[in-house]
This record gives sequence, C-alpha cells and structure tokens, in this order.
Amino acid sequence: MFISRRCLHGVNLRPFRQWTSEELIRIGISKPMMFEPGTNWGYSHTNYVILGRVLEKITRMSLAEAMQKNIFDPMDLKETQSFGTPQIPEPVLHAFSSERRADLRVPA
Repeated sequence: MFISRRCLHGVNLRPFRQWTSEELIRIGISKPMMFEPGTNWGYSHTNYVILGRVLEKITRMSLAEAMQKNIFDPMDLKETQSFGTPQIPEPVLHAFSSERRADLRVPA
C-alpha cells in the first residue's frame, strides 16, 4: 500500500479521527500496485481492513462482535477487547514521536 504525503498530513493533524473501512480501503487501492501479484510481497494494513469486512459479511456481525464471540470469549480473554475508536483507554501509556512535528508546526 502506498500512502501519499497529503494523506499522512491529514492523519498527523487529526490522529484520533475515526476512519471508516471504506475510506481506508479507498486510500489503500488509490495508487498503482508496487508490483504484480505473486512477484513480491509487502505489508499492508489494507489487507486486514478487507479481511475484517469479509468477516463481517460472513458472520453478519460487526467485526468487534465477531471477535468477541469467536475469539475472546472461547479463549476466556477477559481483558481483551476490540475498540471502535482510535482512542486508547487508560492505563495504557501514551507516547508521541516527533514524526508529526512538521505537520503540527512544533519547533524542534
């Protein structure tokens, strides 16, 4: 997947924006492929978003519900959950790197 600098600028300015799966897929397929299928490999979050949509269609549930019913509950994972927003709840430690400095106009 190729993400344009313009797209990253928007992500950097609004890191807690909640993207829809349709928006993420559109971004992921908006540029030409880096190589022909089967000739190389590259990590892509887009593939996971597409997989999530497929699982929603198959299970007729939201991805969060399907994960709870088919993964978390059977494995007795009581402290594991799927979040519908980019907000990270406490007590998780939050850290921000300087990669957004230019977009946010933060001096060095």
